Amino acid sequence: MVEGYVLVEVQLGRAAEIAHRFETYDEAIHADVVTGCYDVLARIRAATVDALAEIAERMQREDGVTRTLLAPVSHAEAAAHQGWQPLHAAV
Repeated sequence: MVEGYVLVEVQLGRAAEIAHRFETYDEAIHADVVTGCYDVLARIRAATVDALAEIAERMQREDGVTRTLLAPVSHAEAAAHQGWQPLHAAV
C-alpha cells in the first residue's frame, strides 16, 4: 500500500462540502479544510502510485474542484534512518 496527499483548490465557499464528499471515498484516510494556497488536504491510500493518481483524477472531476496536486508519501521505513517517526509510534 502507498499513501499520498491530494492538495485541492475548490470554488469559493465549497471547501467543507467537498472535504466531506472526499471522506466518503473508500481510499480516503481523511480530508481536512485548510487555509493557505489550497482549500482541502486529503490523505488517500491505494495499492500503487498509479492507483493514487487515478483517485486524484477522480477528485479533480468532482463538481466544485478547480485544481488538484498529488504528493505521494515516502515510505515510513525509508524515512526512519533520518530519525523520522510517525505520530502514532510508541515512544
